[in-house]
Amino acid sequence: MPPIALFGIQFTLSLVIYSLVAAWYVAPRLAGLPRDIALAPLLWVHAAPGRCTGIRGGLGVTHAGVSGWGPGPASQAGSRDGSTSPRR
Repeated sequence: MPPIALFGIQFTLSLVIYSLVAAWYVAPRLAGLPRDIALAPLLWVHAAPGRCTGIRGGLGVTHAGVSGWGPGPASQAGSRDGSTSPRR
């Protein structure tokens, strides 16, 4: 089976399972709460990406060049020979 087909199956099943969990457990529990109180747990998941998704370090690990961690444009600008090309 081609990898793109496996990805499509995985994505579809994940979407279905998360939708069912939301419909069966999350929506009924939050339905009786006021809107501002009910939005807090839903938004908290997005406020802590490293703790909820299993990615260690959050933005610093996934976007190393953007945050300045690891090799990237900021660390290449001050090379000893004056060049701006990536070190290899």
